[in-house]
Amino acid sequence: MTENLQTAKHQLLQLIDKLSVTHKTLSNTELFSVLNATKSIYDNEHLIDFLIQFIKTSNSSTPKNTNTLTKREKQVVLLIGKGLQNTSIALELDLRKSTVETHRKNIRKKLKLNRTDNLFAFSFIFRLQHQKSQS
Repeated sequence: MTENLQTAKHQLLQLIDKLSVTHKTLSNTELFSVLNATKSIYDNEHLIDFLIQFIKTSNSSTPKNTNTLTKREKQVVLLIGKGLQNTSIALELDLRKSTVETHRKNIRKKLKLNRTDNLFAFSFIFRLQHQKSQS
């Protein structure tokens, strides 16, 4: 890894630590700036672009109320955010694949997520928030 990438990674980790300690959040502009800077140290630039687009889209629509989700639906959301497909989620939760598909459909309906990729992006962010609240 080049020295510039090492420096960028170090600065990003310092920012995350600082935000964690001070319990502050980034404005959307700051968040987009950090995500764009992350592209230089992350292999999948398309995922970063996708997250930026999702955040812009979700900020302009109704806020998502995860309180309407059941405990099992939240478990499914966390596993979707981990990148698991329906078959893997079914194995993980000891469910049928069709049951997972039904959970996905109900989650999208409750959260008003009209596309599968929006569900993934939401789940990815939900998982990050969940991990943060657990620590």
